[in-house]
Amino acid sequence: MMRKWLSIIGGLILVLIILGMGRKTNTSEIKVDFPIPKISKVGKYHRIIMQDIGNMAKPGEPLLPEKTVKILIPYGKEIGEIDVIGKKKLTLEGKYNIEPGERPVPLSYKGKIRPTSRDERIYNSEKPFPGRWYTFGSLQSMRGYRILIVNLHPVEYIPKEGRISYYKRMLIRVKTRPIERPIPFRGRIEDERRVKELVVNPEEILSYPKGGK
Repeated sequence: MMRKWLSIIGGLILVLIILGMGRKTNTSEIKVDFPIPKISKVGKYHRIIMQDIGNMAKPGEPLLPEKTVKILIPYGKEIGEIDVIGKKKLTLEGKYNIEPGERPVPLSYKGKIRPTSRDERIYNSEKPFPGRWYTFGSLQSMRGYRILIVNLHPVEYIPKEGRISYYKRMLIRVKTRPIERPIPFRGRIEDERRVKELVVNPEEILSYPKGGK
């Protein structure tokens, strides 16, 4: 009887090991480089610009560059973990008073537009702003191709000190794990071309079966 129970337990352990191997995670690393920021004077404020990168901020908060990155998730995988690391940090000389983000104004508005006041709680702070390297955008599906959207924040601003630093490079690490039922997709050439134009890792297209599934 004891041998029978040992055999059953041994079999269960083996099954768990096999299942664990089947759920093994893979890590992809994506490098994103950033240009030297340029500073210009706009009234009493300074404006910081990075070439080909837009600026984003909530009303009243410092208006800083934000780069949206689209990452293709390999076929048959799901996201397990996302991590972003800033590399090669450089600090600009001088002190700066970065302009705040403006409140959106409807095109139909006819009255006088008043400048948005800056958020003094943030501008009087010694804490780095925005205080994070990235924000999660969304996980989208385009004709069956799964695309992760991440917003990178390459510029760090310490408002009270007027100090600006930026990262020349950021590393995005995405851990993925297998899923039981991959999302069906058409596998058309025009879809593949479109996705290649959108994402920063077009080589992952090769993980998708040809001709759809």
